[in-house]
Amino acid sequence: MGAEIFFLLLLCASVAVPFPRLLRLDSIPLSVDTPAFHFPLWRFLLDTMRGGELPLWCPGIYMGYPLHAYGEGGLLYPPHYLALLLPSPGACVAFLLLFHHIVAAVGAYLLCRVGFLLSPVASLAGGFCFSLSGYMVLRQVSAGFFSAASWAPLCLLVSLPWVYKKRPFLASLVLLLPLVSGHALAWVMSLLLWGALNVGASLRDMLSGEVRAGLSGLLRVAGTFALHLLLGAAQLLPGAEFSLHSPRAKGLTLKEASLLSMGTEHLPLLVAPWLCGDWGGSFCPPYAFAFGAWVGLGGLLLALFGLFMPETRRRALLPVGLAVIGLWTALGPKAGLFLLLHKLPGLKIFRCPSHFLLWWCLGLSALVALGVEAVVRGNPRAFLPLRISLLSSALGCIGWTAHMEAWGSSLPALALVLAQGAFPPSARPILLLPLWGEVALEARQVRRFMRAWRLEEPPSIAKVLLASDGHVRALNPAGGDRRFLETALKGQMGLLWRLKILVEPGKPMPPLRYALAFPRLLKSPRLRRAAAVRFLILRSWDWPGAKRVMARGPDVLLSIPEEAPFLRLAGRAEVAETVAEALKLTEEAPPSAVVVEAPHGMRLPPLSGDGNGRAVLLSERANSVVISVESPSHSLLIVSQMWYPGWKAWVDGRSAWALPADFLATAVPVPAGSRLVWLAFHPSTFSVGLYISLLSLAGLLAAFAALKLLSKGR
Repeated sequence: MGAEIFFLLLLCASVAVPFPRLLRLDSIPLSVDTPAFHFPLWRFLLDTMRGGELPLWCPGIYMGYPLHAYGEGGLLYPPHYLALLLPSPGACVAFLLLFHHIVAAVGAYLLCRVGFLLSPVASLAGGFCFSLSGYMVLRQVSAGFFSAASWAPLCLLVSLPWVYKKRPFLASLVLLLPLVSGHALAWVMSLLLWGALNVGASLRDMLSGEVRAGLSGLLRVAGTFALHLLLGAAQLLPGAEFSLHSPRAKGLTLKEASLLSMGTEHLPLLVAPWLCGDWGGSFCPPYAFAFGAWVGLGGLLLALFGLFMPETRRRALLPVGLAVIGLWTALGPKAGLFLLLHKLPGLKIFRCPSHFLLWWCLGLSALVALGVEAVVRGNPRAFLPLRISLLSSALGCIGWTAHMEAWGSSLPALALVLAQGAFPPSARPILLLPLWGEVALEARQVRRFMRAWRLEEPPSIAKVLLASDGHVRALNPAGGDRRFLETALKGQMGLLWRLKILVEPGKPMPPLRYALAFPRLLKSPRLRRAAAVRFLILRSWDWPGAKRVMARGPDVLLSIPEEAPFLRLAGRAEVAETVAEALKLTEEAPPSAVVVEAPHGMRLPPLSGDGNGRAVLLSERANSVVISVESPSHSLLIVSQMWYPGWKAWVDGRSAWALPADFLATAVPVPAGSRLVWLAFHPSTFSVGLYISLLSLAGLLAAFAALKLLSKGR
């Protein structure tokens, strides 16, 4: 037991040492989703949850966002609550990146040690090869998928038929971790593996004449899957509801789904990705897929060695199959396999075939461990291939250090290779250090793109927008990826300063209403009023009546002369029954009327007047808004906040309708007089799903305790 703990501690150190900036909890990769979404999101989570509120809704993303339905929000993921103890958003993101590197390493170690019955030394090699593989290092740029991918080894372990038969309940729990930790695609991939392995094993039993065992296995799989769905209901029900209200409700076309496929021209770079040349300051170059499939030159040779050695050949079948399927799928529709997977239920809404390189790296890491196992067992034929693989690792170290112009980093690996003859056979596992050195050197490439993120004084644009009105929005129609003035208005970075900036749909996937309305915002005064747009970020000053607020280079911040308050009252409405009809009416209805979507058969109360009255915001939190309304007649209260299923309204304590208004906003019918309106986000999918999950978990624990008591009684 002591030796096992030693190897686990050594493994954790081996994957943490290459990331000193993550260890200091002060730096994150400055590329793609991590700085543009996850870092700002953690600012919001820290502020909200430390205030004692569980943020099911985030008002600062687009025009409001159902955070409970989005896995990367991590509201049901225990490690996220551990990260809340840290002082800053940057520290939270850095901690989670480092934590999941260790999770990936320990999971791969247990997969090799328990699943394939390998020695601790071989399992150690498999652990650090997977955690430091090109795929895992590259996925740091998207912290959500990185978190989900780190659980892949443990999911594969509980999916192995010889492990699953002993612990089926454990599989139903472990397979949920990719779902609640960050990304539904990683969850679907894990379920595919689990189902294929165990249904295949049951069918094999039936074909071999063991019909009873095969049927029992199929029933076990069905029961586990049902329990798994019940345990995950708190995440699955809101996620399914969001899928119906997202641009991917009908699935993606093959062209959309195959975006970012790995090209066949990148295959030679699996051996030497450093030959790609300078990355030009980008952490995601076009050839990043080849880098994502890399486990080291020495690792590739050790994997081939593990495949062909007699004592490990039988155990190599599953890893080699996993690796081949992963690489084959990553090549996209041209290779054919992705065409089949795209038609499977649950995969039609996902894109990026290159995500399946996760299977390639996991299978290859297991093969590396099998190659090391042959060496540890003392096979005389293993030492010459080992020397060749170690020399290849040293060459890989030289390749990386030459690419990064850091020649001194390869000297330890070269010294070990040159001195390997001096080591006795019992100490030869220490020669695996060059392999670790090769995969660890790629982390140096990542460190070049890490920077410290600290919340400093808001830039000038933030001060201007905050001084005007905290609820007024700025529209950035040219997209959120370009740098504007003194800050990068990229993705959801407005959350850092509590700005409300409407950016092009991207990360996270927007609600369907926002995706449909955004291209029309510049041309439609009604939609701009619904979104409370008072500022435009353009590269032209040509806007009727606009006032230039500030400019730098080609970018201009304009204040437009349109009345677009966060709260307003309306006395006239045009009713639509469908989303398509409402979108059409936004262009055709009179400017004085509000387009309201009402369920079929519902009648709005009679409205009168011209919207005179006053609406005052009394309180605004993440999940609720309290408003005081004074109106001489029946009217509609329009709140410039995205309507979404789950918003409920109360007027003076009595339940009222919360309806979509002008396609983007939310409307509440309010009687005449002085009224108190409370809008709250209480999605039934989350509350019902949470009850189902908690009851299922309680039942599972009770059944487990009863089985333990019965076994002791015997």
